[in-house]
Amino acid sequence: MKTRTSQIILALLTSLLASCSKHPSLPAANSRYINFGVVAVSGTGTNQFDSDLGDGKVCVVKSFVITDQPAGPMVVSSAAVEVRDSGGSHTLVTFDAKTNLADQPVEFWNSDYDIRALPHIKP
Repeated sequence: MKTRTSQIILALLTSLLASCSKHPSLPAANSRYINFGVVAVSGTGTNQFDSDLGDGKVCVVKSFVITDQPAGPMVVSSAAVEVRDSGGSHTLVTFDAKTNLADQPVEFWNSDYDIRALPHIKP
């Protein structure tokens, strides 16, 4: 389990470092704002939160907790915008995963979407 956790963290840090060299634009003034507010995440399994955007589009945020970290529990979150219809779901936009301490805000954005949440680990 520790090996797998270490590999996940290494992969996330690598993707974060690679994205640090880019200069992303800020969310556009007309981007779709989605705020999940405080979301309770459990320390076991993956937590998923959905927000209906209309027109068959759904914003999905998935999070899981890594507990064995020196700085304290970390929450790894990812986001996507999907279209759901009778044929299933199809991903329109995905965002890089983000890792942060519990009770710290996480934000995903591009020119079309500005997605925010505040993961809180359930006791």
